Amino acid sequence: MKSVFLLGLIALAPLGAQVTVIQNATIMSEGAKGTFKGSIVVKDGKITEVGDNVMVPAGATVIDAQGQYVIPGIIDCHSHIAVDGGVNEGSVSVSSMVNIRDVINPEDIAIYRALAGGVTAANILHGSANAIGGQTLVLKMRWGQDAEGLIFQGATPGIKFALGENPKRAGSPAGGRGAPATNARYPATRMGVEDVIREAFNEAKQYKATWDVYDAAMAKAQKKWCILSSTIPVSQGATHPAVLPRQFCNPVHLPAASGPAMVCVIDQRLQV
Repeated sequence: MKSVFLLGLIALAPLGAQVTVIQNATIMSEGAKGTFKGSIVVKDGKITEVGDNVMVPAGATVIDAQGQYVIPGIIDCHSHIAVDGGVNEGSVSVSSMVNIRDVINPEDIAIYRALAGGVTAANILHGSANAIGGQTLVLKMRWGQDAEGLIFQGATPGIKFALGENPKRAGSPAGGRGAPATNARYPATRMGVEDVIREAFNEAKQYKATWDVYDAAMAKAQKKWCILSSTIPVSQGATHPAVLPRQFCNPVHLPAASGPAMVCVIDQRLQV
């Protein structure tokens, strides 16, 4: 059986190697060229060239992949690796306030093993104990980096939802689906799961509406401002208007930086 040479193994090359060339490989590309025999040049962890024949840069580490395959890095869209402690905040039915970002464990050996198996990125999810779980985080399998170094910057954020049987568990200290009914955490049925999700969205809409009312009131209040007209000495060659809140709309005299100067505050309310 022909072995499969996964692109993720490049990251396991010696740390001193800045340029790596994989030669004589069967390359399974995602482009129009499809599968072909050729070489790949990797500089500082980035693929810079792929082709039937490529120039090998001086000092490059060369890997002969004869009889082996190179495939694009695998992206795991649902993973629970690299989490320090429990992956479920099972004490409540809606735990959208918690975040996987806070519990990343960069020393989890599963990162190394995932990379060795060709996984180059993974979406790390909260568990399924909740109808609405915690916030997710996309990681790059950069073995040896700290927690911040593993984060895939710019990746779309997400949140974990669960349906069916998993969210129907107890939230008592005893835990587990077999806990007494009196200690069971709602929901305990599939229809209860649907209700939890529906009500969470209804509450979110109400919460947003409250903020909309507040923002509208603040926007109205900001119209009640007056203009502060500052008379700058002629030597400075300009007059600069400023804006002050209504409570500051009284005549005052302030010293200028270059010497005494009159600053006139017009006691005038403007609707802007």
